[in-house]
Amino acid sequence: METIAQEPEVFEIEILENKLQHRMGRELTRSERFYLIVSTRLTFMLICHTILVFAFLGTDAAAATHETCTARDAREATSKVGQQKDWGGVYRSFKRFRHCDDGDISEEYSYAIGQLLAHHWDRLADLTRITASDREFAEFVVFHIDENIWEGDAQLIVSNAHSRCPREAKWLCRSIVDY
Repeated sequence: METIAQEPEVFEIEILENKLQHRMGRELTRSERFYLIVSTRLTFMLICHTILVFAFLGTDAAAATHETCTARDAREATSKVGQQKDWGGVYRSFKRFRHCDDGDISEEYSYAIGQLLAHHWDRLADLTRITASDREFAEFVVFHIDENIWEGDAQLIVSNAHSRCPREAKWLCRSIVDY
């Protein structure tokens, strides 16, 4: 059986590093190189998770739940999504606006999720409680751990996943970090 996707090889990361160094006109710092590696791995995991989600859901299930994002929905979602300060708020927003999860709204979800994971790791129990009964929300959260999360926050999230991962959140930590 042929492998569909392989983890980014070292030489692929080196190619990206060389391109960035060329554009910036200088060597990358250790933290910039670390972020490059982490973001490359997160992007790879995001692609793999997306493929798995569509493989499990199938096109019929996705089409059956498709709802049109009206202009009013988009305006309301834009004003509310990034303001969510806890997992309950993100979950309520997800239930209300998941059909609008595209473009700027998608970036706002990534921002809110990144902020919670980076700066409110102590509230992870709330996330695991919600995702225990809603697998779609768990997939949504993992999907939004992406390149839209700020570099410093991404580093903090990876650090938290490595050193402060509670037993009930192993699924999330494994999604963040390559063990």
